[in-house]
Amino acid sequence: DTSGSISPAVIGMFLSHVRLITETVTPEKVYIVYWDTNAYEPEVYEPSQYDLIPTSTKPRGGGGTDPTCVKEWLDNTSGLTPSVVLVLTDGYVFGDFPEFGVPTLWGITSDVVATTGTTVRIET
Repeated sequence: DTSGSISPAVIGMFLSHVRLITETVTPEKVYIVYWDTNAYEPEVYEPSQYDLIPTSTKPRGGGGTDPTCVKEWLDNTSGLTPSVVLVLTDGYVFGDFPEFGVPTLWGITSDVVATTGTTVRIET
């Protein structure tokens, strides 16, 4: 989530969580999709690049907050079938929390609980 309510410090914290996950799980590939009311072209990382994520990434966005754009991008544009979707957000969304059809973890910095997947509260 790179909507207007997400500060650069929170984006940095989100990226630290992504980096920690890659150290723990070592996924085959990581696609970072920045989004607000639009899903932007992803940044793709291979395992040998995971340590570069916090310093090489280029967040985009700054508008409203609509995670359905990520679902639409996955379904209609990406050609990807993810094994898992991790969504990091403040939880203040317009519309619904989409169902991605794969295990979904919502890391949310507020007391909002997503209506799909599993919600984990992230302390800022």
